[in-house]
Amino acid sequence: MVDLIMLAIFSWRLHGMATENGLSPWAWVSRFLSGYFFFGLLLSLGLVWYYGREAFTDLNNISKLLLPFTPIFLLFLVAWFIFLRGRIIKTVANDEQQDKIEPPTTPAEPTEEKKDLSYFR
Repeated sequence: MVDLIMLAIFSWRLHGMATENGLSPWAWVSRFLSGYFFFGLLLSLGLVWYYGREAFTDLNNISKLLLPFTPIFLLFLVAWFIFLRGRIIKTVANDEQQDKIEPPTTPAEPTEEKKDLSYFR
């Protein structure tokens, strides 16, 4: 239940940050949600592979097996949010730097006349 509350709060915050910085908010929220579900699927497949299918037939046994892995899942959720938050900040910083870069100017033509050095030949 805590993970769903954190999921909603983090999604709302990513949406707000992306909107404030002029980025597409749904792209960032969809990345966050897809990472959440992908990690959940990866964790569940790993648990089935490690414990076997028979361990997940009883509901009481399932809760006993999943309880130690809940902090890992919550830690991933927080780390994934911090990573995407950093990417939003980095994307905005790169866009601002590109706006500040001036195009290269061509060197000005020399105003002085060149001396005739043909007598050195």
